[in-house]
Amino acid sequence: MYPRGALAELADRKALLQARIAVRRYELMVAGAESVKPLALVDRGIAAWQKFSPAVKGLGIPLLLMLWRFIRRKKGKGTAAATGFLNLAALLKTLPFLLRGWRAMSRARAGAKTQESES
Repeated sequence: MYPRGALAELADRKALLQARIAVRRYELMVAGAESVKPLALVDRGIAAWQKFSPAVKGLGIPLLLMLWRFIRRKKGKGTAAATGFLNLAALLKTLPFLLRGWRAMSRARAGAKTQESES
């Protein structure tokens, strides 16, 4: 049917094409692994966040927001105490809010425990 030379040439072209396909598959695999790294980091962060108790989550978010505000605040005019990293006045102003949140979380957890023990 086909001459032996033509079959050998087709076999070589087939092997070359299969090699190119294998290289492209490997390149795509590497590119896919690189593109998923940020998602893996987010996934680890979510898993770490779920390990915290609800009380820590409830108090942690306001504390982080307060810390963010302190970091972003520009140091400008005024005394060092008023423009410092930890503004004691702002901390004392938010302390009652944090304590009320802590007490509410404690009551909610205690109520949930009593409901679990009754059923």
